[in-house]
Amino acid sequence: LVVATQCSIPDFDMFEQFAEQCLSEAMDAKPPIEEIRTKHAVLTLPTPCMLGGLNVTARAFASLPRKVVAGKSSTAFTRFVVVGHSERGGEIAGVTLGDHICGGPGFTDKEAVRFLRTVVAKKLGSGSPEFLKCKKVPASCPTRSNPSVEHPLTWLSALTGHSLPGRALPIMMQTQSPELGVALGDALAMLTASGGVWEAERVLFVFA
Repeated sequence: LVVATQCSIPDFDMFEQFAEQCLSEAMDAKPPIEEIRTKHAVLTLPTPCMLGGLNVTARAFASLPRKVVAGKSSTAFTRFVVVGHSERGGEIAGVTLGDHICGGPGFTDKEAVRFLRTVVAKKLGSGSPEFLKCKKVPASCPTRSNPSVEHPLTWLSALTGHSLPGRALPIMMQTQSPELGVALGDALAMLTASGGVWEAERVLFVFA
């Protein structure tokens, strides 16, 4: 089994190191940033190029719950969802998942992808978002990846001490509409609900 060590997006390592530096500075801030207490969390990030966006992002990640493992501080979350959006718009209203975005085996939580495509799609029926199959209909997936996914993933890799592979679920909304947003929200809620594949996990949902 070949396991990827990172998401195969251009300059991932460089941006990850930058995020790590910003996160370290935020955690060392005086007075210290207050840590929130929660099992799951939803984090909405600012557009990367916005004035002050980096500082806001660093402080947001620094405020998340932490735990001490082997004498080292680490995030308390065990699974991570990143939802980005295409600026182009596909022919079919739907989302792409996992390795289509990051490429290469091992980075995405395969069980979460399987759960969404099978269990969630069946239970929600017509209320489920369309989980697109890009190899069959390439025109339905105009955007493989963009900064709305890449930016949060680099921060999460820094947050987890480079242990993100196998614990992440990248998602790209290939179109933007209220209906698709509601359907995707319902689908993601089932990940942590009773009987969900992540029922026992602590999950951070990141939207950008």
